Amino acid sequence: NYWGTLVFAPTGSGKSFLMNMLNAGVMFSPGATRLPMVTIIDKGPSAKGVVELPKAMLPKHLADQVVYWRPTPSDVNYCVNPFDTQPGCDKPLESDRDFIMALLGGICPNLGNEGGQFIGRVIDVAYDNFSRLSPNAKRWQWNTDPELSEKATKLGLDLSDGKNPRVWELVDAFFDAGMYAESMQAQFYAMPLLGDLTRVLQDRRVLDVYGTAPAPSGEPMVKVFERALISAAGEYKLFSGVTRHRANARFIVIDIDGMAAASQSEEGRRRFALMLLFARRLGARQFFLHPDDVKGVAPPRYLNYLLDRAQKTQEELKFLEYDEIHNAKGIDAVQSLL
Repeated sequence: NYWGTLVFAPTGSGKSFLMNMLNAGVMFSPGATRLPMVTIIDKGPSAKGVVELPKAMLPKHLADQVVYWRPTPSDVNYCVNPFDTQPGCDKPLESDRDFIMALLGGICPNLGNEGGQFIGRVIDVAYDNFSRLSPNAKRWQWNTDPELSEKATKLGLDLSDGKNPRVWELVDAFFDAGMYAESMQAQFYAMPLLGDLTRVLQDRRVLDVYGTAPAPSGEPMVKVFERALISAAGEYKLFSGVTRHRANARFIVIDIDGMAAASQSEEGRRRFALMLLFARRLGARQFFLHPDDVKGVAPPRYLNYLLDRAQKTQEELKFLEYDEIHNAKGIDAVQSLL
């Protein structure tokens, strides 16, 4: 129930102008009663005008849902943790798992033929390690988020000195109270982070299978991957911490020019591809939510809420655009998702 359109022509032929006209057509679709869900991943400001036009024409409550973002690598206010799950879920949907595999495969592309299975094992162990019932589940401290801590105490949770409940306890308490935004905000702190994977690599469930498996260089895959993770945590701050970026925008233009310049080198293409993935996660993650995917992952208390959310998402008009996609040419881990 979707279609894809490819636009190609030499530089200066008017591709961006054509796409802006298409985007404006989606924005002002006849009969629409609300803004469509649109994410435009652009390189440069060519789509900025298609944001400024409706912001000048629409009433404020709708104009605020039309945004232009231009993140930079050091701007942690745009940080989005790729390991975030759907509300209440301590395991990812299959589409989310595919995304994380593509992202980690882009971060460390030189693991060899078994690299995909190895990364999949690391992801599964990471989620299991921080799941609801795991002894390693993350704990809440007052200073984790003082504002949320205040709200949690009003719900009856004891967060006094020495009391460090599982983060999942706050997630459930907020959800049961109908405080869905607070529940999701608390859940951000329960998730695995990119930096946590270095510890996951020492788990016996990883080492027993891949502890001595070699990468093409001859070095153990575990060591190659660990080095890539340490490097990525410093280089890609946009997805190496707890999610900080939250917005209710529906028509989003993300200009990645400040994060990745076009380059013909393999490293340049890889960085550009990773920023495409980051931007897609930032603006279009909910596009791929489907009721059938939710059923096997959602805890019982969250199931109806997530099914309703997924059904409404399926019924929405959605549009996802990648500009300058050729700059990610040859990066297989990323191309498989586009």
